Amino acid sequence: MSNWTLLAVSYQLRPEILLIPFFFGAWYATIQGFQDARWWLLAGACAGFSYLTKGTGLLLPISFLLTLLWIYQQDWRRIGTALCWYGVPFLIVSAPLCWLNIQTFGSPFYNWSIKHAMWLNQWDGFDQLQKLPEMKTFFQANSI
Repeated sequence: MSNWTLLAVSYQLRPEILLIPFFFGAWYATIQGFQDARWWLLAGACAGFSYLTKGTGLLLPISFLLTLLWIYQQDWRRIGTALCWYGVPFLIVSAPLCWLNIQTFGSPFYNWSIKHAMWLNQWDGFDQLQKLPEMKTFFQANSI
């Protein structure tokens, strides 16, 4: 007996599966980076690969920044240094996708789900819409 769903998708490229090891790699390296800042190079690279596999990988650098602000509070020198250690590898790894997004959508961190999908009132017939909803149009149509 075989699983037909497994057979149907086994030959397709599914990069989302790589999000899990890259996410946990970034998470582990980020924690280690508070002991030795060189780990943040690996954390930034893993976060970049997470972003390449799925747009939600962009939450890793955002959460890293918020964590730095929480832990280091007003120590801007340490925050700046940490952002450089983490941000440079992230930008190097994610640069091809950022460049493609700029060329195609005009924004380096474009994500269809955040830009349009979460603002749909209903999913039925969304592919026939003349203009996809955005946050501004959603609130214009659904204001109190």
